[in-house]
Amino acid sequence: MEPKSLLFKLSGWLAAAAAASPFLLTNAAAQQPPIQIIAPASRPADPNAPHIRVDPAEVDFGEVEEGRVLEKDISFSNIGKEPLRITVMMPSCGCLGALATVDGQPYTLGGPIPPNAKGNLHIKHTTDGFGGIEKSVTLKLNTNDPSISYGIFSVKTHVKVRPIFGFEPKDRILRFDPLEHGAASPVRSFTISHTDGKAFQIKSIEPKVSWLEITTESADASAAKWKINISILPSAPYGTFTRQIKVSTDPEFAPPAWLTIYGDVRGPVMVAPASVQYLVLTKGQPSAKTCNVYVAKGLNIKFDKLQFFEAPDGSASLHPLAPEIAKHLSAQLNPGSNGTWLFEVKVDDQMPAGSFKAIASFDTGIPAASPDGSTEIRIPISGFIK
Repeated sequence: MEPKSLLFKLSGWLAAAAAASPFLLTNAAAQQPPIQIIAPASRPADPNAPHIRVDPAEVDFGEVEEGRVLEKDISFSNIGKEPLRITVMMPSCGCLGALATVDGQPYTLGGPIPPNAKGNLHIKHTTDGFGGIEKSVTLKLNTNDPSISYGIFSVKTHVKVRPIFGFEPKDRILRFDPLEHGAASPVRSFTISHTDGKAFQIKSIEPKVSWLEITTESADASAAKWKINISILPSAPYGTFTRQIKVSTDPEFAPPAWLTIYGDVRGPVMVAPASVQYLVLTKGQPSAKTCNVYVAKGLNIKFDKLQFFEAPDGSASLHPLAPEIAKHLSAQLNPGSNGTWLFEVKVDDQMPAGSFKAIASFDTGIPAASPDGSTEIRIPISGFIK
């Protein structure tokens, strides 16, 4: 190949490569001066604009006992030359409230605050439920002051809340062991003690629950510690339950103590889970799902009079399930182990698409099988066919 022809092809290849790749720069391009970016001039401050001044902008309440209501007056003023407006006052916690006045009169959000006008923010901070916590709260004031970012001025508060009472169990929860229906439980106890060793009294315990026996007794000679004794009476309805009780004490500012009780009273027949739920089924594919039926020792269960009803719509009475849905459902009770039976519900491959709900009911032959005292139990069924 002639040198001239080779040079021509090489130069053509380099030109094509430079055009295809932004990373190949010619020597001439590399020598171009860099592009200069000039920032726009900043806008001068408006000497006539409204301007808020707050004093103090931060409030430290120090350490206080739980239950105290803390109050503070914060002054503010418009030191600008145009009317100031506060459009929003928003605390970061519901424990903080604020009331604004201007020149001694209640202030309406959005109203004009003339130049040189003086205002007051009366803030109120509650401490209920914050025992043992250092709490910081921000009160945001949305204004038309252009000198602060987005016109938002923040007032900050801080408080360290010392709990008045200590509890045992610390999580304030009593968990009772499963209990057979008609039997009384052992006595379980909460202990409440004053953190400073001061005497106090339990004033009330609410609400009253007919099947819970609740008594109180002083746990030491100084009355700085109390026991709340709780037992489940034989009249308790069966099923899993959660109850919260409110314990009110003195001094007057002490917040009420909320205590929680968990229990499980087992009846002669128990269903768990309490319903049969299909998530999503594909039309044309049959499916079966089960739930457990527990039967107390010494009792024999029957499986009679199976019926499917419509899911209740708030009325007390049940209505038979529409035949076009009921014909695609079937159920049976199969023996399991250790007193457990398996209630199995089947959906056939012809169930119409869409959601369905029903109540399966059958007679167990066991007195008081259901909470209403009848021998029948009812199990909700639901699902969706796509």
